Amino acid sequence: MRFDIVLSVAQRPGIGQRETFAAATQSAQWAEELGYSGIWLLEHHFTNYSLCTNALNMASFLLGGTERIRVGSAITIVPLEHPIKLAERVAMLDHLSGGRFDFGIGRGTYARDFEAFAVDMTVNHLALVETMDQVVRAWGEEPYVISSMDGTLDAVPVQPKPLTHPHPPVYVASGSPDTVRWAAAHGYPLLIREAMPDNEKRALMSRYRETAGPHGQLDAAARHALTCIAVLDDTNDRAADTVREHVGWWVAEGATSNGLLARRHLLPNYRTYFDAVDAGRKAGGRDASGVVEKMIPLNLVGTPQRCRDRLTELYESTGLTHFILAFDANPPGEPTYRAMQRCMDEVLRPVAAACEGTLVP
Repeated sequence: MRFDIVLSVAQRPGIGQRETFAAATQSAQWAEELGYSGIWLLEHHFTNYSLCTNALNMASFLLGGTERIRVGSAITIVPLEHPIKLAERVAMLDHLSGGRFDFGIGRGTYARDFEAFAVDMTVNHLALVETMDQVVRAWGEEPYVISSMDGTLDAVPVQPKPLTHPHPPVYVASGSPDTVRWAAAHGYPLLIREAMPDNEKRALMSRYRETAGPHGQLDAAARHALTCIAVLDDTNDRAADTVREHVGWWVAEGATSNGLLARRHLLPNYRTYFDAVDAGRKAGGRDASGVVEKMIPLNLVGTPQRCRDRLTELYESTGLTHFILAFDANPPGEPTYRAMQRCMDEVLRPVAAACEGTLVP
């Protein structure tokens, strides 16, 4: 089993930006100290939901300050990037880190980002696919042929080439059928969100396997990663109250900054997203508090025993072995360290030993 952490780099009310980045950096150092395998970084713009506006930049900083642990983007918003610049930067990270970078990608869900950067959001699935096709070709082809502004073709030597063969691991955050099929056909495992009910997780993974099999990519189906909120306490009620206090604000901030629902009539390519929102509202998740209440039983929230039971249930019902734990629901500072330590000692190691017998270092 592999256990990572995710850093939201969210600026909570009453906490400054310098303190927010310092807390995230400290959590990354603790993760390496405590034996976690990886760190994942969100990427957002124009919101306190996350101050990390460039996951590759922050990954470079964290990789330079650590020795063993992997660092990944969760996600790089590919349609906002130039393919050759993206290929160069990721290949550099791969070299400078000694092959410790994981490249998490997606098409993005924040309408304001696309408006501010003058990118057409209605075609961003196509932009994701075409940009990544060019990135992978630039990593492998020498020289790489590009189309110039005047319509002629130029050959450019894109350097450096990746250290990792054939390239750093690529993960895709998506629930839309088209993007899932594309990821499966290319052997890119999925980053699965923490709010997805178990039956939807299984359905998503089944759709992935349907495409992965004919393309010879079933090995990738065993490498999906699931994000889980992790809050441990001596009682289930106290742990749940902590989540309500700290995650409720984060969910509300994300919903306010997203801007998709106000534009749903303009974005038919986000039908899967809107369908999920509508289903959640019918189930009682109409506001941030309703969403949080639905998330509590799905995640590692409660006593160590309850968290062990839930993690075992996730493993047995889905086959997932890679988990990305969100400790940001805990108060910052020493409480976060204690939560990370307690989770590793009282939940993760015991479950890994019982289920598989191994813990990825």
